[in-house]
Amino acid sequence: MHIEGNLITQVQLEQIIAMAKPCNLKGARLYGANLAGANLKDANLEGANLKGVNLCGANLEGTNLKGANLAGANLKDANLAGAYLKDANLEGANLKDAYLKGARLYGVNLCGAYLKDANLEGVNLKGVNLKGVNLCGANLEGANLKGAYLKDANLEGVNLKDANLAWVNLDWVNLAGANLTGANLEGVNLKGVNLEGAKGIMSLSIPGMSSRGDILYVVNHAGCLMVKFGYFYGDREAFEQHVQDNYGSGKQGILYAAVIQLLHVWGTARE
Repeated sequence: MHIEGNLITQVQLEQIIAMAKPCNLKGARLYGANLAGANLKDANLEGANLKGVNLCGANLEGTNLKGANLAGANLKDANLAGAYLKDANLEGANLKDAYLKGARLYGVNLCGAYLKDANLEGVNLKGVNLKGVNLCGANLEGANLKGAYLKDANLEGVNLKDANLAWVNLDWVNLAGANLTGANLEGVNLKGVNLEGAKGIMSLSIPGMSSRGDILYVVNHAGCLMVKFGYFYGDREAFEQHVQDNYGSGKQGILYAAVIQLLHVWGTARE
């Protein structure tokens, strides 16, 4: 059945889904419909209005959702493997525990989406708007986040192993406990980022180094080491200059000098 652009009732929708697959719901207006647990594998939902729709546990594997409006939709536990989501609107959608491996998300709006514990392994999120998104505990191993907008996002405990974060906006992002092993951080400013307990980076807490109790973090950057300490963020050479300009040969200066020597040793071991 082809219902392109039509407004249909819940009963009609259930009948369509029960028919031979894949079903064609292109442009359908399904605002607020209940599709929990529905099998929509390979369905055509291009341009459909799915605002506020309940898709909890639904099978959307390989589904065409290009340009679909999924704002505020419930996609908890949904299977979106290989789904085509180009230009889809997922603002404020609940994607907790959703499976998105292989999903095509180019141009997707995920602003404020809830992606806690979602599986996004290897997903292409290049340039995607993820402002304020909750990705706590999500799996983003090997994902491409180049140029993505993540301001104010919660990435606590996220697996970013081997992920591409080049030139990502990470203003005030929470990366506490995140795995950054092998991540590409070229052009990334970690000045205001929470790195407490993050893996794949070196952290030093030396009594007397800072009256505020700041922890010094050392991150593998593209071809160099980057140092984050309090409000300072820069490469090793810039950190040395920062120490000379601000601490000289005093007690704290001596402590910093020892840390700088350690950074030299670590940097040499990496070369």
